[in-house]
Amino acid sequence: MEFKHLPGLTPDGTIYHNVNMGTLEALIPSGSYQFVKAPSILELPGGDLLCVWSAGSKEGSADESIVCAKLKKGDDHWHKPVKVSRDSKRCEQNPSLFLGPDNAVWVVYTAQSVEVSGKSDMHHTAMIRYQKSFDGGKTWEEPKGLIPDTGSLCSQPILMLKNRRLIFSNWISRDSNTGLSGDPSIFRISDDEGITWKTVFMPESQGRIQANVVELEDGHLISFMRSRLADVIYRSESFDWGSTWSAPVKTVLPNNNTGISALRLKSGRIALAYNQIGVDSQADKKESGYPIAVALSEDNGITWPLIRYVELGEGYVGVENQINNRQYETPYLMQGHNEDLHLVFSYKGRACIKYMRFTEADIIGEKRFAEKE
Repeated sequence: MEFKHLPGLTPDGTIYHNVNMGTLEALIPSGSYQFVKAPSILELPGGDLLCVWSAGSKEGSADESIVCAKLKKGDDHWHKPVKVSRDSKRCEQNPSLFLGPDNAVWVVYTAQSVEVSGKSDMHHTAMIRYQKSFDGGKTWEEPKGLIPDTGSLCSQPILMLKNRRLIFSNWISRDSNTGLSGDPSIFRISDDEGITWKTVFMPESQGRIQANVVELEDGHLISFMRSRLADVIYRSESFDWGSTWSAPVKTVLPNNNTGISALRLKSGRIALAYNQIGVDSQADKKESGYPIAVALSEDNGITWPLIRYVELGEGYVGVENQINNRQYETPYLMQGHNEDLHLVFSYKGRACIKYMRFTEADIIGEKRFAEKE
């Protein structure tokens, strides 16, 4: 006897309501690209959404470029992606979006040499570039260099603080025998709207990369970092607008050496999107990216009592069979002007980008344990 197939999402950009989860979901079209990774999303002043990511035939190839797709306000589908960057000799990765002080949309990304025989890690050749759009992502200016230092990498967007200082988290990669775990985190700081930048080092931050900066009160910042050791997410603080930082300390949230995304919500809670899996400090080992969870903290990232899985993947969780899961990773979380949360991540083995929309209440749920007296 044949049964009807349970319909699922198709990568045509159409947004559907997931009744069980209470979320809106879509698979953004990939176009002709076989590989996608590291999306970022931004809400424009008029309410349109822009999403950028890197796409190509495979990671590290010369045809890996930055692409951009748009969801117009009020529409029920995402448009097909268009190519933004076009360097045929460099691999372009890790884009982020920033609404600049000049009212332009900035897309900032890394451009590095392609992989060569016997050497797959070319991060030490990376340079940071940016392109601007003054028409909401329809057209883009030619790329320019943002940071002159070779070996500088980025993945998180530039953040404008309350005092109008720009802070931009980077990490440094050098060609040596120490491996990836030697990468230290740094911050680029600009007090002239991005014309010049000075560098601030985070102490004892080797292998703690891709710092997500969250602004609390005036001058008080915290950052959350991915770990090259695939153990846990790390946390650091600054009390002087990012001019100095504490050494990173462990949080209770696991990390599998893949990207995370953190922000402060309008409610005051901290939200963090990540993969709810670690590898117990086994250096240089990276597990599949699954499942994706969103966690909420009510004490500036010390504890995380509210967590919900938003993407389970294939659902294999045993020690022997978890290898059957495909990659669901590099989440990026953004809160819109109406307080909705927008989440994008690479989906099902990097086949396409998945988009989800939900509320803070969807993460908290209808019930929670009463606080103890």
